[in-house]
Formats: sequence, C-alpha cells, structure tokens
Amino acid sequence: MRPIGTAALVLALAATGSGRAEASNSKPRTPPTLGSSPCLVEVDRSVDPVLTLAYGLPLEDPQADPPLLPDNRTHQFFLACRDVLPDETPPSWIDEDDVARADMVGVLDMAPDPSDVLTTAPDWQTGHDGGDGTCVFAVLDKSMRRRIVCDEAAAPITFDTQGVPPGAYVLWGYTFEPDINLWTRRLGV
Repeated sequence: MRPIGTAALVLALAATGSGRAEASNSKPRTPPTLGSSPCLVEVDRSVDPVLTLAYGLPLEDPQADPPLLPDNRTHQFFLACRDVLPDETPPSWIDEDDVARADMVGVLDMAPDPSDVLTTAPDWQTGHDGGDGTCVFAVLDKSMRRRIVCDEAAAPITFDTQGVPPGAYVLWGYTFEPDINLWTRRLGV
C-alpha cells in the first residue's frame, strides 16, 4: 500500500461555527496539506488493513501565547463515507465535548445547532453498511490531535481500517481552533 502524498497545497473550506463570540479569533487557520495524487488509494485488507497517511504544512503555526484550550491549533484527520454538496461544508464541531470546552473559556456566545456537530449531525451518521454512526471515522483520535509544527507533520499516521465498512471514503483534515474550525478536503477517495 502506498502512503498518501504530502506536498501539494489544496484549497480549504472554512466551516464557521453557528454562534461566535463577539471577540472572535480572526487569525487565519493553517490547514494540513494533503497529497493530490494518487487521487485514489485502495486499501486491500486481505493484504494489509493499515492506511498510512503522510501530510505536510504550508507553514508552522505553533502556540505563541498560552492557548485557550490545550489542543487549540491542532490537526486531526477523518475518513467520511460521503462528500459534501457544492454549497455544504462538514459540521464545524466534532463533538459536544469540544463545544463545551470552547464555551467554558468564553469562545461561544451560544451553542451550535446539533446539525453543526459531527457526532450529532444526521447527514453524517449512516455509513455504507447502513449502520448508524458508521459514516465518519477518526483516522487520528481526538486525544492525539497534532500541533501544527513540522516535527509532528513529518511523522506519518497509521490507521487500521478493519472496523471501517467497505466503500469509498473522502479524507478530511480538521484544524481545531475555536471558534472557527477549518476542514480541508483531500481530492479523490
């Protein structure tokens, strides 16, 4: 199995939260750079079920000041069983814990709608197998979100696909920096 490429810069879609605090952090978000080729990566689980993901950074974005949250300005990666429609972005938040933590530090002035939280958004639940909660899989667990520095991006991520239903998936990079989190889509499946 080949790793997904590293250096190509792709366009990023900004997903804005519903409910921003008055003093929103308007600093530009740093997306991961996800390879543009090969546009299709096939994981043959009878040979090796592990997907190896390599990614890069357009620039480092280390924490200069004490962060609002310990995992502020970090990257996480997901496989999704569906793509977005032309006027759609994935939900701005991953789970209620992220929302609650952002609210505790005063980033939100109101909670987002459940459809703007990945774990409760109806359109992102049903997977290729028809099961509930089998559409989106964290390639990198939330507890392992990576700081946006070259040392962390240099280490490939491995993901065991054995629990993922067969089908086509889109790879997404997620930049966690409340109150405006950013999704970056890798072209291809």
